[in-house]
Amino acid sequence: MNQVHTDDTNVDIDLGSLFSAVKRNAIKIILAVLIAGVLAFFLVNLLDEKYRSEARILIDNREPIYTDQQQIGGNLQSPILDERGVTSQMEILKSNDLVMEVARQLDLASYPEFDTPKKASAIESILIGIGLISNPFDIPAEERILKEFYERLDVYQIAASRVIVIEFSSEDPKLAALVPNAMADAFLRVQSGEKLKDNNVASAWLEPEIERLREGVRQAEAKVAEYRAEKGLLLVGDTDTLNSQQLSDISAELTRVRSERVDADARATTVRRVLESGQDIEAIANVLDSTTVQRLRETEGDVRGQIADLSTTLLEGHPRMQALRAQLIDIQRQLRGEARKVLASLENEASVARLRERELQASLNSIKANSAQAGGEEVQLRALEREANSQRQLLETYLSRFRESASRANVSAVPPDARIISRAIEPTEAYFPKKLPIIIVAMFATFILSAIWVMLAELFSGRALRSAAPSYRHDPSLDTDDKIAASGADVPEYIHAKNGENLAEKAPLAASLISEDIPANRHEGDAIGYSIDQVISELAIARTKFVVCLSPEGDTAVAGSVMLARKLAGLGLRPVLLDLTLNGGPSGVTIGTSRITGITNLLCGETTIADTLHPDRQSNAHVMARGNGNIQRAMRAVDRIPMIVEALGQSYDTVVVECGPSSVESAMRLIGDRTPEYIISVKHLDEQDLYEFQQEFIDYGFPEVITMDLNQGSIEPFHHDPHDESSVA
Repeated sequence: MNQVHTDDTNVDIDLGSLFSAVKRNAIKIILAVLIAGVLAFFLVNLLDEKYRSEARILIDNREPIYTDQQQIGGNLQSPILDERGVTSQMEILKSNDLVMEVARQLDLASYPEFDTPKKASAIESILIGIGLISNPFDIPAEERILKEFYERLDVYQIAASRVIVIEFSSEDPKLAALVPNAMADAFLRVQSGEKLKDNNVASAWLEPEIERLREGVRQAEAKVAEYRAEKGLLLVGDTDTLNSQQLSDISAELTRVRSERVDADARATTVRRVLESGQDIEAIANVLDSTTVQRLRETEGDVRGQIADLSTTLLEGHPRMQALRAQLIDIQRQLRGEARKVLASLENEASVARLRERELQASLNSIKANSAQAGGEEVQLRALEREANSQRQLLETYLSRFRESASRANVSAVPPDARIISRAIEPTEAYFPKKLPIIIVAMFATFILSAIWVMLAELFSGRALRSAAPSYRHDPSLDTDDKIAASGADVPEYIHAKNGENLAEKAPLAASLISEDIPANRHEGDAIGYSIDQVISELAIARTKFVVCLSPEGDTAVAGSVMLARKLAGLGLRPVLLDLTLNGGPSGVTIGTSRITGITNLLCGETTIADTLHPDRQSNAHVMARGNGNIQRAMRAVDRIPMIVEALGQSYDTVVVECGPSSVESAMRLIGDRTPEYIISVKHLDEQDLYEFQQEFIDYGFPEVITMDLNQGSIEPFHHDPHDESSVA
């Protein structure tokens, strides 16, 4: 037989048994939960209550307001208020100096929680004895106060802001509010004091520097004025000298004149080319602008109109026509004369522009020569001016900072770069311990742990474990199962032995059953029939997933697939029978009728797989009936049957497909890519016909086809519903 994949897992966890065990021990679990709740209640009442309060500080750039603030160039020191700057302020808040100042101000040494060291536990006493940790009574009072202070202090920044939170917890609610406020005030005093100190140092240094710079600026500006007067480098405007201004003006004028000359030359050339080539003067824009030309053009148009009108009634030799044409020639001569006048005017303009260009070029060359001579002198002048400007800018900066420093002569004039936006208030409710949540959590945890303990006990006892292999229950109709159960042989051993292990040592009775009931000397073409019990044993051993039954005799033998499904269900498996017969015989045996929603309805798209599955009347097997859908429509979707079989295989242990008297080729197409177990179900079939049917399987590459003889063993008779209409193609 063809064997499929077998499951190596021997046992599964029975979740129903686990939950039943929890239910049986419900009273014990509830009692444990109540005890835990009572213990938690007494425990939280023994704990010391702790109160917490917080103050909030905004780190901000705060500067004094001056009446002449617009004239002050900037701050002496601009604080950096980025992420690192805020973090630095947090570290100042947690510094030892600031903490000790607050501790002395509030006299924290007088509070028991700071003055009295904690009594060491038993484990800590042992560690102290062997010298691994120090004795808390040996720690100096100041260090002990710092340690306890930091354990209760929490300073953090609110995300995406420059707000710092000072949080402090204490057994005394009043102290929980006093400490954050005192720390915030001390922090602001530290900032103001440091800024005032820096301000005084800056003022003392700036005053003599300013006097020195004033004298330096005066001397530098005097040198600039003397040098300019000596070299004659007169200024025109703020920065330009006379030579540079003249050079700029003449260069601009020369550029304009050159442009006019080029334009006049271009227009004269255009007019000259038109006149020399004899082209129409309409192509010359300058000529058309002349009023005389415009008047002549109008006259020309009138003459041409008269010629056109008279040409319809007079010949070319008529005196009137000759006079008009002579007049037209005279007008064209006058137009060309006007064009020559325009050409002369343009040539005159170009000549004047060239003369003006030569004069400007000569003036420009002269000024360039003078500028080259004064270039070296201007370089020296620029150097003197830069020196004077740099000293003047430095002096203005020092003066601005000195005025700023002078305005901060006392602490009140130096605001810190922070301000308190929220002061701590005395808390009225302790944040620890949260009595009700602790009691609820303790009771819930006890419930979970108790339930887990009960489930683990049930698992270790084995009561919540069940076999994952097919459960071979006692069924009077299964001869092979009776033999195994009567002998006490282990079913999993029987299966493993058949899969290749030492059969004689592990399951001697199973070996005898296989050797006696299922012949081992099967050859291609042998017509040997097995009983249904023998076939069931082989299918159970091989854990066969797909079984395809063919009944060459038709309705006479289709009941064999029904018995296969029922006996597999008796072994504890979950089989499903797919009825693909002509008359719906298996459906009639299992359900009572084939005229019910089934495979034909599914192929027609009228229903779902779940609606086509029906329970067998005499077993736990399920049946997908033939159905009552339109057969012609169903046959057009026959290619979907392999997908349906695959879907059934994912939900059931064994899929039994009954094809009736179908051909071998058709049966093979129904199963798709899977390799099923093919069974020929016979009752009165002639040996020669059976041989030919088996030979057809051999030709398709399946020599090991099972022949199941329905005459061996008790088979339920088949009763066909005479009212069932069949039209299966």
